[in-house]
Amino acid sequence: MEPKQLQARLMVLRGGLLVGLAVLVGRLWYLQIARWADYEQDAEANRTTVTWTPAPRGTIYDRNGEALADNQVVYQIQVTPLELPPEGPQFDAAVVPVARALKVSTVGVKAAIQEARKLGAPEAVLPGLGENIDRVQAIRLDEHRLEMPGIRVVEARRRHYPFGSLAAHVIGYARAITPEQYHEVEDLVYEDPPGGLDNRPQPLVREQKVYAQDSIYGQTGVESLCELVRINGRLVPALQGRRGGDELERDAFNEPRLIRHLPPTRGASVYLTLDRRLQQVAEVALARPFPYNPSLECGGGAAVLIDVRTGDVVAIASHPRLDLNQYVVGFKGDEWEKARTDARHPALNRALAGLYPPASTFKIITGCAILERTGVNLNTTYTCTGHETFGRRERKTCWKEAGHGTVSFNEAVAQSCDVYFWDTVKYAGLSAEDIAEYAQDFGLGQLTGCGLLGERQGVVPTPALRKAAGKGRWYQGDTANLVIGQGELQVTPLQMALATAAVANRGVLPRARVVKKIVWPDETGLGAMDWPAEPSRRLHVRAETLDAVRRGMRATVTSSHGTARLPMAGLPVSVAAKTGSAEALPSPKPHSWFVWFAPYEQPKYACAVIVEHGGYGSEVAGYVARRILLAAFGQGGSSATSLPPKGTSNAG
Repeated sequence: MEPKQLQARLMVLRGGLLVGLAVLVGRLWYLQIARWADYEQDAEANRTTVTWTPAPRGTIYDRNGEALADNQVVYQIQVTPLELPPEGPQFDAAVVPVARALKVSTVGVKAAIQEARKLGAPEAVLPGLGENIDRVQAIRLDEHRLEMPGIRVVEARRRHYPFGSLAAHVIGYARAITPEQYHEVEDLVYEDPPGGLDNRPQPLVREQKVYAQDSIYGQTGVESLCELVRINGRLVPALQGRRGGDELERDAFNEPRLIRHLPPTRGASVYLTLDRRLQQVAEVALARPFPYNPSLECGGGAAVLIDVRTGDVVAIASHPRLDLNQYVVGFKGDEWEKARTDARHPALNRALAGLYPPASTFKIITGCAILERTGVNLNTTYTCTGHETFGRRERKTCWKEAGHGTVSFNEAVAQSCDVYFWDTVKYAGLSAEDIAEYAQDFGLGQLTGCGLLGERQGVVPTPALRKAAGKGRWYQGDTANLVIGQGELQVTPLQMALATAAVANRGVLPRARVVKKIVWPDETGLGAMDWPAEPSRRLHVRAETLDAVRRGMRATVTSSHGTARLPMAGLPVSVAAKTGSAEALPSPKPHSWFVWFAPYEQPKYACAVIVEHGGYGSEVAGYVARRILLAAFGQGGSSATSLPPKGTSNAG
């Protein structure tokens, strides 16, 4: 071979060696430097395991710091599928102590273990058997822990609601996360607090996930609203605490040795705007609303008490309701089926999802439309003969069939005269569009922004909406129904409480909120956060118009013919109110409505009450409202229960 050819071949060989060396060096750099942390963690996982400990869920308090939702210590049987022995004699021996302690068959235990394996989680509570065992069972099982590889007893925290069904619809409930919910949050990880972890133990993994497949998750109410909150554009766990855990190293004999322990961090404390005492008064009053028959239970209803200055919901009752603890421990026998098929719908939060015609309570809104969109003024009078006719055949009857005589605006509001309001439609030209515009300005037909799941916006009907829905023509008689709060108009009690607050505030509509603040544990470094509330909004209504409506509401209480005179008699504060009786066909008894604000001069609270099929507003809902008012202003005693003689109440 010629020297030149040999030299060329040596050059190629050297180049190949250099390329191979470069590839080898690059691969070593990739494995030992670029991916070192990942492979180091994988190597650690080969010899260590982490057993997670659930964190206590955050406590929910009322505005005064009284716990409405906390945690109870419970014992559970946890299965670690990877540590379980294979099917055979050793596996059979491991399930015997469990079967004996729980007094079930080994077949049942094995079936539960198979269900746990299907979950695919590193650890899982033994389904159907191990969710809640007593202390004696826990001690017996712990004595056999060496005989049960992959099975252990853990101390956990279970959600507990000290007052059972109190404020059930607002608090909501928390229970096992559903597969759909887990899929949405499975990649969410905790971020270290500002400034690092200080001197506390380092996390057991670099990115600790917030949720496991057996985590507890808020399903409804505040439990759901404050499960995760958004801070500076990122989701942060609130009621959900940070799991702790033990990192164990196993030797050649598979004996565990504790390397590190990370204690769990409890969830944040959530403070509501509710006052537990006033909430209890509202619920008790609503449950037995009939003043002359206190043993008769309410079929359905709601009551809302609002601080007019802030929009804070101080009490929000819905009847009937369920004990929240049943969602946690499980419904027994056919309890859930009975609750699910109950015609009264106890799971429905009537305060913000119940839709009703507001009846004559709506006149505080249409009164504004009358004074601002027609030629009617405070001195304009109409004569009420007890009925009015629209078109050729549509004859409408006032609640007082004998008629109210000649009435002015103030008297029409106080006496709830339907004919006066009908005549503003028939003779003064008040239109459905005018009424709808003012209703929407007062917040009807839209969500209040309280944040709770399930809220409904209601319906403010108009001729255009009816035409778009293909439901036919709109007649003047439909406007007559609308002006007195009947027909297709649908509102929630929460909306009416806010609308009443807007009148009390002389035109400032507050935004409802049920959460006051969130306080995170010190370990998180997040501190406290006031719940963001949308600013109040000023109505497009003149001050003199609102003053006229306020005077009419005050006369409803003080006038000898005022429809709220009897239920609001003898109170320690000055009150302005409005009654309502909403048709609820085919039932012969209307829904009973009552709204009030007080004190009249410097309002503090506004309230709305509805009792389904209760009758006239002054006769039923008015006495629920009375009891709430007395409690709100620190009063009680005989004045809370004193009643007028039967048959003397004004209707309306």
